[in-house]
Amino acid sequence: MYQDSPEMIARRPVLPRSTWLKRSITPLLVCLNVVCISSVGSVLAQNNDEPNREKSGSNQRHENAMKIQWRQAISTLRNKNVEPTIVGDEPDQEALFGKSYDWKEQERVLAAIQKLVNNSDDAWQELLETVDDKHYCITFQRAQSVANYSVGDVCRAILLCDLTAAYIPHLPSDVEVYRKLAVSKIIPRDDRSFKEWCSKKKLYELQIDLCEDAVKELSEINNLSSKEKHTSIDQIKKQVTELRAARKPVLVKSIVEQDVRMPYAEEDARAIRAKLNKKAGPPLRLYEDAEEH
Repeated sequence: MYQDSPEMIARRPVLPRSTWLKRSITPLLVCLNVVCISSVGSVLAQNNDEPNREKSGSNQRHENAMKIQWRQAISTLRNKNVEPTIVGDEPDQEALFGKSYDWKEQERVLAAIQKLVNNSDDAWQELLETVDDKHYCITFQRAQSVANYSVGDVCRAILLCDLTAAYIPHLPSDVEVYRKLAVSKIIPRDDRSFKEWCSKKKLYELQIDLCEDAVKELSEINNLSSKEKHTSIDQIKKQVTELRAARKPVLVKSIVEQDVRMPYAEEDARAIRAKLNKKAGPPLRLYEDAEEH
């Protein structure tokens, strides 16, 4: 192994102690500075991320709280009454309510429905999750029939009314056209597909899709005057432009509508019972004291 000779060693300059210390300590100080700067940078980065994490956590807590709130609101749609019996065939159906039917309970349910209608955009996902709830909610008279609506039926009705709210007001007055376009063909009918379809986009985006489909359908209808058809199409196209600009949906004010969905009143129930008893005639009087059928 090569080693310096004594003469070479003797010729080396002898460094002062202070210089030796500086040369020895300097690399150590540099390392310490690097470590300190890295640590400070890490701490600062953590401090900068902390408000974002807190904000994200706060948003998540708020979102969870809202979900719970709307699930609870939807649970109040469950009617404590026994649903009425539907008597007769279309178009002469009637709802036979039990004499003990609590009409104040129905008023409470109607108020719960309206609350969800007023906040349907916020409660959208929770409404979607409940379309298969089979608990009795309310009985509606329709144009030529009667139907007992479950909680899921009411949730679906709210969703459908909102989905079609952007183009329905602009349809021609023709009854057949309304029936054809009232519920678009592109809206899935079964619960699972309906949920998936409604979850893919925001409500206003779904409304744009439905408006564009309505324009396509209208353009292919032949039993409308050219003026009526083009007026309707122009109005729907204008609505699409407004939806894209606002990025907010058009929402319905109520799902209760004459000849579409009308709740019964207590006096309606009495009149129906009297009519059915009169029709049955003595000595049957089938519905006089009947509670439920």
